[in-house]
Amino acid sequence: MLIALAFCACNDQPTAVEDQHVNKSNDSTIVISEKGFEMQYAVPKVMLANEKAIADYNDMTGILEVSLGDKFQIDIINDSLSITDLKIDLADDQFFTYKFYDEGENTLTYQAVLPTGDDFYYHFAQTMQIDGQHYFIRSRDGVEFTLKNVKDMREILNSLKAVQ
Repeated sequence: MLIALAFCACNDQPTAVEDQHVNKSNDSTIVISEKGFEMQYAVPKVMLANEKAIADYNDMTGILEVSLGDKFQIDIINDSLSITDLKIDLADDQFFTYKFYDEGENTLTYQAVLPTGDDFYYHFAQTMQIDGQHYFIRSRDGVEFTLKNVKDMREILNSLKAVQ
């Protein structure tokens, strides 16, 4: 049996509602029901064993902050931002330089490089159309991710779609 969790940020407190949903045998479905962000994605059940999925809308920034432990932390923005916009912002960074990997029109994996030339953390961004809405999705700023963390988050986000 798989359990889907529906999240709604009510009174600034994310809440969970259990629901039944069948997906791949090793996955659970996470349903986000925040207005403007009605979507779902599948995560391996093992990730839910010790961590709680959280979706919290930040009224100040307009960003839906989604996390599942410290290895899965993404921001979803209902905006027409593009990968090109992100690359322009990264080029203006006064501290880090960046290496780009898996670069495409709608996706980018990148690595921050310290002024000493040492490689540092990885991040990713992608754009998606879901139910007629454009979303800019990125790994959480200010959090250090390994390449494996980024690959795992991107794999999970391949299942992101409108609520069924």
